Amino acid sequence: MSDIESLQARLAQALDALERRITADAADAGAPVAPAPSDTAELDQLREQAAALQAEDSKQKTAIMALERGLAEMRAANASLVKANAALESGDAGDAALHAELAAMRADRQTEQAEVAALLVALGPLVQEMDADA
Repeated sequence: MSDIESLQARLAQALDALERRITADAADAGAPVAPAPSDTAELDQLREQAAALQAEDSKQKTAIMALERGLAEMRAANASLVKANAALESGDAGDAALHAELAAMRADRQTEQAEVAALLVALGPLVQEMDADA
């Protein structure tokens, strides 16, 4: 995430520098001047990179939210297991222990699914690079 934020900051600085340079050139000439073709090409490239980074950031935030939901479910299942364990130790065992175990297994499965989704998000750019190189 810090790489994305760092690149976004660099892109923002580059865009600001380009804008200042264009504004200064226009002020020096006394008339509005269109940016040089190389400047607009560079600016367009920076905008495309910024859009790609924002899309990647959005995907990563979605994956993080899924992992956080899985963590919350694991915590709830853990609390149920602790309660069921206390019931077992006190001799009040029954279906509560089985229900807690089942809830823990379901939460574990959902966490695994969230981890797989996060891995797929992380591998997406690598697969695209491999396809582009082929």
